[in-house]
Amino acid sequence: MSGKWVPDLSSAVGPKYLAVAGEIARAIESGELVPGDQLPPQRDLAEQLGVTVGTVSRAYALARKHNLVSGEVGRGTFITGMPTEVEAPRTFSPQADAVIDLQSYSAAPTDQGSLLLSRALGELAERVLMMPLHKYPANMGTESHRQAGATWIRRSGLEAAATDVLPTYGAQEALSICLDVLAQRGDTVLAEAITYAGFKSMAAIKGLHLQPLEMDDEGVTPEALEREAKKTRARLLYLQPTVHNPTTRTMSARRRTEIARIIKKHDLVLIEDDAAVSPLRERPAPLSAQLPGRACYITSLSKFMSPVVRVGYLHTSGPMLGALADALYANRLGPSTLNLELATSLVQSRAAETLADAYLDAMGRCLDTARAVFAPDQFRAALGSNYLWLNIPRAWNADEFVRAARQQGLAIPYLDNFLIDSRAGDVGTRITLNAALAPDMLKTCFAKLATLLASRPTRYSSVV
Repeated sequence: MSGKWVPDLSSAVGPKYLAVAGEIARAIESGELVPGDQLPPQRDLAEQLGVTVGTVSRAYALARKHNLVSGEVGRGTFITGMPTEVEAPRTFSPQADAVIDLQSYSAAPTDQGSLLLSRALGELAERVLMMPLHKYPANMGTESHRQAGATWIRRSGLEAAATDVLPTYGAQEALSICLDVLAQRGDTVLAEAITYAGFKSMAAIKGLHLQPLEMDDEGVTPEALEREAKKTRARLLYLQPTVHNPTTRTMSARRRTEIARIIKKHDLVLIEDDAAVSPLRERPAPLSAQLPGRACYITSLSKFMSPVVRVGYLHTSGPMLGALADALYANRLGPSTLNLELATSLVQSRAAETLADAYLDAMGRCLDTARAVFAPDQFRAALGSNYLWLNIPRAWNADEFVRAARQQGLAIPYLDNFLIDSRAGDVGTRITLNAALAPDMLKTCFAKLATLLASRPTRYSSVV
C-alpha cells in the first residue's frame, strides 16, 4: 500500500496528531499496514485530511518515537511495526513477530465506542468533585454502583435487587473470591469436562481438584451431574450454561430445570459464569434464577465495552452475600470507585446498551465470515460469543494441528488449556473472533485453517 493509506478522522476525538498516530497503530494491528509499506508524504496527507503539515509531522514523529515507522530524508516514511516498552497513544499493540493472534480477544476500535467512552470519562471528571476521595469506599460499593449492576444483570432474565449485587474488579476477581470463600484447598469442584481456561488455571493455583462432568450438545448431562455429585460429595459446581466457553454450547430450558433439581437434591452451590455473553438479550434465563440462595451469578462489562473497563458484577443472596463481601474487602479494602463510577455512568446513560449492540454486530460479521469459509461440520458457533469451536478431524492430533497452524502464521490455543478430562469426546480448539483484524485478514486466517482441516498431517518416520 505504498503511499496510498489515508485514515478516517471524521469522528476523531482530541488532538488530530494523536488521532493520526493512533490510526497508524490500529492499521498495523489490523494488517492494513504491514512492515515496508510507505506512508503518504506529509504534505499530501495533510491536504487530504484538511489539517496542517505540522499536525501530520507531529503524528509521524510520535509514531517514529514508538518504533512504528522509520523515515529517511528523500525516501519517505515506512512502516516498521515494532513496538517499544513505552505505550503509544493507541489501544492495541502491533504484532511484533507477524504471527496473527487467534487466542486472545481484541475488540474492534470504533469511532462510536471511542466517543462514548471519552464522554463518560469527561463526566467522570465532574463526578470526582462529589466523591469522598479522602477515605476508602464501602466494601459493596455505593447504592448507585450496585443499582447499575442490578440493571445490567436484569437484562439476562435474572431478577436482581441492588442489595444482592457485589461490584468487582472484573469477572476474574468475582470468580476468584467465590472459590476462596466457598472452597478450601484440597476440595473437589465439579465442572464441565471442557472448561474455561482461566477457571482451570485458577483452580490449580488454589489447590482445588476439578472433577469433570460429561457433556453433550447442551453441555453437562444430568446423568453425569447426578453420578459425580453422589460419588464425590462435592459442594461446589462451576458451569457456563449459556454459550459455553470454549465449545459455544447452550443448555435448553428443560435441561436447566433438570440440572437445578439435581443441584437442590445434592445441596450444591452453583457458580454460574456468564461473563462471555454479557451483551446478549435474547437468551435463556440464567440457571441461577431457579436457585435463589444457592447460586453465585457472575457477569462483566469488560469484553464488549473495553478491556480497560475492569468491572464485573457478582449476584447472590443469603449468608453467602455477607461472606463474599467481607472477603472482597479483606482482599482490596473496597472496590475501585473511579472504575465503578465510569461503568455506572455508561449503564445509566444507556451508552452500555449501544456498546453492547455494536459488539454483537461486530461478532455477527465475524461469524458471517466464518460461515462463508468453513464447512458446517468444521466448526460450532453461537451469536454473542467472541469465539468459535473448531472441530479437529481425527486424522490430526490436536497438538499437531496447533503446531501446523503456527507454521501458517496463526497462534491458536492448545486443547489441553481447556481440558479437565483428557477422555472428553471433543477434539478441537477455540478460535477467537479477533474483531481488531481487518475483515480480509480475518477471512485469510480462516481460509488457512479450513485448508488445514481438509488436509492430512505430514508425518515422517526414520529409515534405518
